[in-house]
Amino acid sequence: MVRIGRMLSALGVALAVGWAAAGVAGPAEDLINAASRGETRVVQALLSNGASVNAKDNDGKTAVYSLRSRLRRSSAGAAGERGHINAKTNLGATPLMAAAFDGHRDVVQALLAKGADVNAKNSSGVTALMGAAFKAHRDVVQALLAKGADINAQADNGVTALTLARDAKIRALLVKAPSPRTPN
Repeated sequence: MVRIGRMLSALGVALAVGWAAAGVAGPAEDLINAASRGETRVVQALLSNGASVNAKDNDGKTAVYSLRSRLRRSSAGAAGERGHINAKTNLGATPLMAAAFDGHRDVVQALLAKGADVNAKNSSGVTALMGAAFKAHRDVVQALLAKGADINAQADNGVTALTLARDAKIRALLVKAPSPRTPN
């Protein structure tokens, strides 16, 4: 049974690479779809065969964006080395924002280590810290604060991470966090 599983995995990689080479769906679409399904081997094969992690789908999502919640930390980091780590969707969301909102601390840390902008805002002015605070992802809030997330950043409607935080422990973390330094 294990042998059959390995054969099917190998067939899936071969088909994905073959489809990409034949241009049926295109390597960018194949990569984004494989990333969103968590198909690590297919993603690695497509990347090895030149698929661009910078290409966007109709919503403006890149493969790095899709990788944020589905693949292991190492896969997100590897894609980040080749792709634009701060690429935004049509609504301005970055992979870091999505990972923070989903509560994926390891992916958040990997993206931050690759240079993700901790204070990037989407088209409504929302930051990764606001999303993590709202969803009560304590370990993600701590990781973002450790990298200098601005606790005073305001969304277009005036809300901050503190006003969005419903969890008392998250609010306490935010209150204790140092304010960002202002330039002289």
